[in-house]
Amino acid sequence: MRTLLTLLITALLSPAPASQSPASQSWQEVRSAEGAFRVQFPGEARYDATEVPTRVGTIRMHRWILEIGNTAYQIIYADYPEAYVRATTPDAMLESALTQMREGIRPGAAFESVIPFAVAGGTGREHVTDIGGTMMKGRSMLVGTRLYQVLAGVPSTERAARSAQIDRFLNSFVLTPLTIAPAPAAPAATAWSELVSKDGGFRVMLPGQATYSVQTVPTNLGPLQMHSWILDFGTAGFAVLYGDYPATHVQNTGADTIVRNAVKGLLDSWKPGAAAFDTETAINLGSYPGREYSVDAGGYFNKGRTLLVGNRLYQVLARAPSAQRAAAEIDFDRFLASFAIIATSKGAPH
Repeated sequence: MRTLLTLLITALLSPAPASQSPASQSWQEVRSAEGAFRVQFPGEARYDATEVPTRVGTIRMHRWILEIGNTAYQIIYADYPEAYVRATTPDAMLESALTQMREGIRPGAAFESVIPFAVAGGTGREHVTDIGGTMMKGRSMLVGTRLYQVLAGVPSTERAARSAQIDRFLNSFVLTPLTIAPAPAAPAATAWSELVSKDGGFRVMLPGQATYSVQTVPTNLGPLQMHSWILDFGTAGFAVLYGDYPATHVQNTGADTIVRNAVKGLLDSWKPGAAAFDTETAINLGSYPGREYSVDAGGYFNKGRTLLVGNRLYQVLARAPSAQRAAAEIDFDRFLASFAIIATSKGAPH
């Protein structure tokens, strides 16, 4: 988490390019349906998103930032794994976040003040630091699995002059109902089409046209090529992936162990810290071993099958918002059941 929180404050502690004074700026409202908030900036904020590696996995950090002269305003939010949040209390997690923020500013530094406040569905803290010539005032909130940071930084010498504008910025931040764009309605039966890959040695039915890509992935076995077909509906999606393991690895490790290790890797990615999927069943596709599994994590329902055919590992995966699980699972089952192995363009599957 420290890497993420350090990034949250970097811009506030760095000098910004000269610009108009804040007094000359017109206030503009930023609304984020996905971020579930609205706020007013004294000018036009810019948005960016960054994938940040942390000890609980890769986390996507969303940020809106406005730099005016030597004053900076930021809104940042990031969603943490549900299992990580459940393993502690909201207050403890927020206190830990603030401690690491403080250490990121300067090891051993202390907040000038930290004041708890109520947040619907969560908990919050207002905090002030004045260190190294920079005053930073902000509000940090944990709502569900989402951490919000509302921050403003200004040179200490301008603290009094900028106080009213900083307070207006902080006070304008309001949480709004979360609006997740619904996944498109399931296409009619006529919209489903068969994807056939002779090189990949499979066929499958999909409710739309998937996009193919291939990339080389570094592993402890050496670089492996990962082939993927992805059908992305925004908040929902379908995917087929495969990669070929070295034949000696398959022989030495065993098919069942390889499948189990691959499935465990998915669980760790989708729900870090979880001991097991919500459901997991051994399956066979003809003579080929595999497993079918599902898990509800982080607001999404995931379901898939992993199969080993010779030395080729297939992953057949689908996900949708948890709120749409009942309807989505009908399509997921059709998708998974349609997956079949065929002879490759070079003959029998590897």
